[in-house]
Amino acid sequence: SVTDIIQTGTNDEQANNVIEQDDDLLMHFNGIDVFQTGGNEEGDDIIPAGGVTSNFSFGFNFNSPARGETTHNKDTQNEETFGLKLMNIDTAAQQALDIFSIGSESNQCGASITLHDHLNRCRSSSGKRLIRDWLCHPLLSLPQIEKRLDVVEALCSCPAVRQSLHENLLRRMPDIGLLTRKLEQGKATLSDCYRLYQMVILIKRISPLLSSMQTSVTERIFASINELILEKVQQSIVDLRRFAQLIENTLDFDYFEQNGQHRIQPNIDPKLQEISKKIDGMNEEAQNLRRKMADNAKCEVKLESNSELGFFLRVTLKSEGSLRSVNGIRVIDSTKGGGVRFSTSKLDQLNTQYLELLSSYESSQQELTKIVISTCAGYIPALKLFDDCIGVLDVLTAFSIVTATSATPYVRPKILEKGTGVLDLRSCRHPTVERLPNMHYIPNDVQLGQNNDGQNSASFMILTGANMGGKSTYLKAAALTIFLGQIGCFVPCEMASFSIVDGIFTRVGAGDFQFKGISTFMAEMMDCATILERATPNSLILIDELGRGTSTYDGFGLAWAISEDIICRLNCFTLFATHFHEISKLEKRYPEKVKNCRMDTFVEDGKLVILFQVMQGVAQKSFGLSIAQIVGFSKEILDDAENILIELEGKCMAENSEG
Repeated sequence: SVTDIIQTGTNDEQANNVIEQDDDLLMHFNGIDVFQTGGNEEGDDIIPAGGVTSNFSFGFNFNSPARGETTHNKDTQNEETFGLKLMNIDTAAQQALDIFSIGSESNQCGASITLHDHLNRCRSSSGKRLIRDWLCHPLLSLPQIEKRLDVVEALCSCPAVRQSLHENLLRRMPDIGLLTRKLEQGKATLSDCYRLYQMVILIKRISPLLSSMQTSVTERIFASINELILEKVQQSIVDLRRFAQLIENTLDFDYFEQNGQHRIQPNIDPKLQEISKKIDGMNEEAQNLRRKMADNAKCEVKLESNSELGFFLRVTLKSEGSLRSVNGIRVIDSTKGGGVRFSTSKLDQLNTQYLELLSSYESSQQELTKIVISTCAGYIPALKLFDDCIGVLDVLTAFSIVTATSATPYVRPKILEKGTGVLDLRSCRHPTVERLPNMHYIPNDVQLGQNNDGQNSASFMILTGANMGGKSTYLKAAALTIFLGQIGCFVPCEMASFSIVDGIFTRVGAGDFQFKGISTFMAEMMDCATILERATPNSLILIDELGRGTSTYDGFGLAWAISEDIICRLNCFTLFATHFHEISKLEKRYPEKVKNCRMDTFVEDGKLVILFQVMQGVAQKSFGLSIAQIVGFSKEILDDAENILIELEGKCMAENSEG
């Protein structure tokens, strides 16, 4: 193929065959080399691989321009992409953490936005697609995570660059992925090619903007910017330079400015030149009619045209009254924003021939249009490379926007290699709950394993406390902090240091899955079975209530046994919120691995006061009756419930003393 010969250039005979094929293709364009810009800048001459340096000018190699020039290797790129090790976070965990949708329990707490909603400040289609992928696949590679964090830090420290990217350049990027697919499927138009050309022009503005950060950041951070984004941007400029030349030398930009439509330049083909001259002559006639109409109506009149109506005239709504004094006017339509469009009998006569010429021009340029679009398709690899690059830049810019605009501080987490056993979060907050209206969020520390000071701590936390005391939010805040760090985002803490976790597993919520024929208890058991099977010593486990869907003794027995298996076999970071206070006795059995914490509350004047603060120790009780009182249960029901509770507690104490 042409591409293979350009890339390998095995001998002179093959090279001559390429030149002959190229000459045949150039005949379609009247011998014009549409890749020449008229200038001859240093470095513009491209020598095909293998030393084919004769008069071969690349002309129109349908499949080769991008592939011949693009230096990146797609196979290598795929190896880099699919070779990354990713965090194990399944759909259940995503739902529990409200990554993409608000769960039933979160709705009850007033949550209104997902983590995706919170983070997605992306301006380009590429970024909006990529951020969903990143939220599904947090990283395990510490070097890759650090590079992302480096770019976010750089953008946070360079507000002018961040604002220019977010408010201007990224916002103006076309949907590169969509346009590339249209090229692949043979459905692209000249308009699509022009939109890709506009993208190439924007690329040239991104490169110096990113380069300008070199003086504001450390050498290491700029190296990350260079590796993740800047090198690819600069490579795209090289790869797509001839694409831009192709569009500039084949599309009629002047015609687009005047008529808003794309067409092939007439000087490329004699027949097109002939038709274009006739169209220009008719345009002059139409302008004469416009000037006469402006004189008669004594107001400003504009001449416009399109492929459906041909020529037509336009005045503002304010000038509509001026038309009533002129005879022979046919109003086409009238809109508040567009004014009044109208025509005359002479203009209608002109349009009959004008529309025929437009149709003839369109028919004559069809073959040339196919050639241009087919040639543009040769740049698909380069376009895909830049699509990936702009997605990364957009997502990391979005992360920097979240960090820089937050009312409460976000910090760069100190992330350690997997297996180092550190989870130390100071003043940790839930990223979306804290944004609720009228929310005064109480931050809390989370310390498991080794803390940042090198002191050992338990890896299994049992959390007790009142209903609505903040246990679920505390668990999710810890998990989301790790999650954010491993996608390369700053985290809502005053300080965060943690080891990479290879998976986040959850047993959260008590909603029945009756539409699937799955009860509360069955759902709990299925979730726990998955956790015990798939979690590793380097995972994070969240359990928010367990054993509620069966009898108290069955539920407690299972909760104890599952906890003990996690403690003894997995020994991974675990946050276990429960109302089975007896499970707190695990701390005595495994004092180095288990610690008890509680949500702080107290009763004042018979009313429960919830402080949402995590403290050491075990909650005295769950305060279920106090919650029932808050929601308005009658005094009779509350008194009966209290009497039964006292009776049951008395029996339990008696049985324990006898034992």
